[in-house]
Amino acid sequence: MKKVILSLISTLLLLSPLSSFEWGGLTDSTTSLSYTTDSSVTQTNAAYLWASTPLNNDGSFYLKGEGMYKISFNSGHITQLADLDLLKFAGSVSAGNSKLNFSAGRFSLTDVTGAIFSQNCDGLYIDYNLPSVNISAYAGYTGLLNSRIVYMLAKEGYHAPDADSPVYSLSNPYIPLTFSVTLPSLFTNQTLTAQILDFLDLSADKYNRMYATAGLNGPLSSKIFYNFVTDFATSDFKSVSNYSKFSVSAFISSVYLTGALEYASGNNGFLSEFRGFSSIPVCTTAFGYKESGSTMVPSLSAAINLPHNMMVSAKFKDIFACPSEKIENKGLSGELSYICNIFSDLQLTAGLSGYKCLDNSSSDLISASLKLALSF
Repeated sequence: MKKVILSLISTLLLLSPLSSFEWGGLTDSTTSLSYTTDSSVTQTNAAYLWASTPLNNDGSFYLKGEGMYKISFNSGHITQLADLDLLKFAGSVSAGNSKLNFSAGRFSLTDVTGAIFSQNCDGLYIDYNLPSVNISAYAGYTGLLNSRIVYMLAKEGYHAPDADSPVYSLSNPYIPLTFSVTLPSLFTNQTLTAQILDFLDLSADKYNRMYATAGLNGPLSSKIFYNFVTDFATSDFKSVSNYSKFSVSAFISSVYLTGALEYASGNNGFLSEFRGFSSIPVCTTAFGYKESGSTMVPSLSAAINLPHNMMVSAKFKDIFACPSEKIENKGLSGELSYICNIFSDLQLTAGLSGYKCLDNSSSDLISASLKLALSF
């Protein structure tokens, strides 16, 4: 990984004059405490290094990269991670009232729902913008990603790599394909989006998945906005599952409030259990992550900007399980976060989170963390 990062920096230096080359970094130290039936303390130190350079005079074409190294200590066990988070060649070309944007390499991508595909991936993204319509497409490959950092759901669910596996362990090979059409001002500033996602499994499992999504969002007033997405998915064209989410957000002075209702189908009527592609858990329990399938989750979140470069945020969820026709209230989860920008390059973050299981107290979890980050 060190050789990869050094090679990246050397490439960027060769491709641009020193006057336009930019670089920087960040180091952070995090102390985490978690409590279930007993307590556990983890100390994590991380370092990030990024570099960027324009490839033409107006900066419309550029190359950017970022690498990271992380080491954690827990009960005498040491875990190391390394990754090339970002290596992207991007550009844009304008012609009249249209614009073509493209990105090639490794970068982060998120689908319309934010619950199916949200991760780093290697590939090519193209976005064509007109005043009345935006069209985008993506094709990628996951087999070169680090499976210890990018989590994807296999046929049997997600299985974490062995803690003693290499610092960089290759992921399962998939080919993600996406195609989206967005009408940005369909009526009264409302935006309509349709998206197709297809994931081709190159392993022996052949666990191919397809998702068809529709989304509608826009303002209800000058300070209140809504977002609705619904998706139907299948892996064999014999069964279909559904994910839907409706949220309303409001800006009130320095306070940002969001209320949401999220549904990921179980075996409900004609629907089967929903499963996304990326691992995007609803909550964390003492036994690990709870994925979104067979759940109904109302939530409320708030973020408050305070004087002196401080912010406080909170989020609460009520977790309902719906594996069949019966719906059961399974647990409550909550998160509280405090961020303070002590200086322009020094940030302090404190977090507190918890999960209360309503039918099995051994799943209860309380965790706290304190992180100090310095950028340069």
